[in-house]
Amino acid sequence: MKLVIGFALWMLPANRKRFPETRGRYPASTVWWSYWLLNLGLMARVIVEPAASMMGATTVTNLLLILMRGSE
Repeated sequence: MKLVIGFALWMLPANRKRFPETRGRYPASTVWWSYWLLNLGLMARVIVEPAASMMGATTVTNLLLILMRGSE
């Protein structure tokens, strides 16, 4: 996933009309938010998935696992 995001940020054509202040690239804050949210979701999944298998699937763990599917 990180490879895809990096490719999209630096190799695809820039949108200079939408982001003139950053020469067509996404604002840096958007990139950093994406990076940290992706990694936090991955770390949470590393913790919740083994806990769910040890304790048994509950409604809370199932909901958390569904929400963290975006970090794959």
